[in-house]
Amino acid sequence: MPIGKGELSQYNPKNKVPGFKGSGGVASGRIGNDPCAYIAAIEPFHGNTIAVYYKSYSNKHNIYGWPWEWKRVVLDTFDNPNKQHEGPCHFVVCADMDGDGDDEFMVTLRGPEPWQGVYYYKAVDVKKEAWIKWKVSGDSAARIAIADFDNDGRLDFATIGYAVDGYFVTENPSIVIFYNDFANLKQSPS
Repeated sequence: MPIGKGELSQYNPKNKVPGFKGSGGVASGRIGNDPCAYIAAIEPFHGNTIAVYYKSYSNKHNIYGWPWEWKRVVLDTFDNPNKQHEGPCHFVVCADMDGDGDDEFMVTLRGPEPWQGVYYYKAVDVKKEAWIKWKVSGDSAARIAIADFDNDGRLDFATIGYAVDGYFVTENPSIVIFYNDFANLKQSPS
């Protein structure tokens, strides 16, 4: 079933470097009993747009027999694409960082400043398109890994700085662990 077409407005085939279109990275998030209540996306490839696709239910069934269709909402647009038509966004991951049973999602921005770091997004009400966000790291980040690195019952995250010649090279590309002191945990660690 098609979910969406992603970001299309930045692509122009008449340009010497036409840019990208669609989605460049996606992750599915759980809300309540629905393991795929939303899909967080970076758009387009190496893009600058953060979008969420969520299920909108109706009494009618679509051509696939499902009582929902996917709706798209843009949550953020970071900077304008550079001359190679690239934005700073690079990777997205979903996980229950605050222990409430619902997934939040995190997005990495590779840079340069001020467009680098990790942003943490939490749904207030997916169907009302209400989200809140925090910047939880200012370091250039290409990838993100989620685990309980300090064994305290909270999910933490680790990143690696972006360093690819011809694209962007952060000053000191490092692997860094960030302990979870930013999420309001609903459950105490065991």
